[in-house]
Amino acid sequence: ELLEQMFEIFERDAVERIPKIRKAIEDSDYDTLNAEAHALKGGVGNFFAQASFEAAYELKKMGKASDVSGGDAAFSRLERELKRLKEELVRLIRKGNE
Repeated sequence: ELLEQMFEIFERDAVERIPKIRKAIEDSDYDTLNAEAHALKGGVGNFFAQASFEAAYELKKMGKASDVSGGDAAFSRLERELKRLKEELVRLIRKGNE
């Protein structure tokens, strides 16, 4: 039950943050990119999901460095890793509910 609750909170948070990160890359809004990627990284960290954590951290570093070159590729990586994380969490939750 705890994992399911954590996932629901994370999912709501991620759904809000992902578009903000995308727009921050498009607008070269470094402060927003840094803040949103940092917050998302923290949420991912609760699940010890290294690949998702690193993808968010890469975007956070871009924001902090005021450099979004490579931002599209980094964002695509983040989306892929978050999708994998979500699929794995849903699988674990379903297994736990059996």
